[in-house]
Amino acid sequence: PKGKDSISVSLYDGSKWIDVGTCSVIGKTVPAVHAVVEVHYLYASAARRLVQARLGGIREDGQFEDCLIEQLVYKQTVPETL
Repeated sequence: PKGKDSISVSLYDGSKWIDVGTCSVIGKTVPAVHAVVEVHYLYASAARRLVQARLGGIREDGQFEDCLIEQLVYKQTVPETL
């Protein structure tokens, strides 16, 4: 990541790990590489990128199998009205 106060976040799509962006760790303990973490974010873009992501905490009880891309919550679009 660009800054020292952020980490890279990836999720598993069933066959490979997908980079979904970076996550702020300001004021938090920086997790170890490959740690399972909880990330809070505003929404995910259509390009599967996290928006305004921040570290919620390190998941000691988490497994890599819990890190699925299907968990992403995408931005709701409002249909245009005439």
